[in-house]
Amino acid sequence: MTPPVIPPAVILSQTQMGENVGAAARAMKNFGLSELVLIAPKCEWPNDRAYMLASGSGDILDAAKVYPTAAEALAPYNLVLATTARGRDVFSTRCTLCHGTDGQGTNAAPPVWGPHSYNIGAGMARIRTAAAFIRVAMPFDKPGTLTPQEAFDVATFINTRPRPDFARKARDWPKGDAPPDVAYPTTAAAKKRKAR
Repeated sequence: MTPPVIPPAVILSQTQMGENVGAAARAMKNFGLSELVLIAPKCEWPNDRAYMLASGSGDILDAAKVYPTAAEALAPYNLVLATTARGRDVFSTRCTLCHGTDGQGTNAAPPVWGPHSYNIGAGMARIRTAAAFIRVAMPFDKPGTLTPQEAFDVATFINTRPRPDFARKARDWPKGDAPPDVAYPTTAAAKKRKAR
């Protein structure tokens, strides 16, 4: 049986102003998107100001799904992409002491991107894996002090930087059971899709 297709969604986390949610809904409508997910909005929800700025996109706001945590909001999705401005800020304030301002590492910690970092086939190159590790083990001097959102943001920031390739990536996950956040296609996964 073919799994259900989940339409792409715009996910906004801890939005502070209803106006931003309304503007996002209007932009979504312009690009044919309709699934809006809110994670623990800091603004009152539903929000009159959101509807004012939505300008003809109230249907998107009406159908918005609200979740208390990122884990619950992200659970239905196989692939999650994130913007990295917050992750960059977390990295520059919490990670540079050990990993350097350019992510190339120091005597205290390894590089997290660049030619000497882990390659795209490493477990840490997967955002969910990196975020889970960062959440409990980083920063080294204060492990467990990042929020789940900060861990996810910094993992996304780190894993969208350049890193070495993995030469045998096409043959990785030979049973076609690659996790959904693997950043490259595999031969087995392609065969599995064709067989459906």
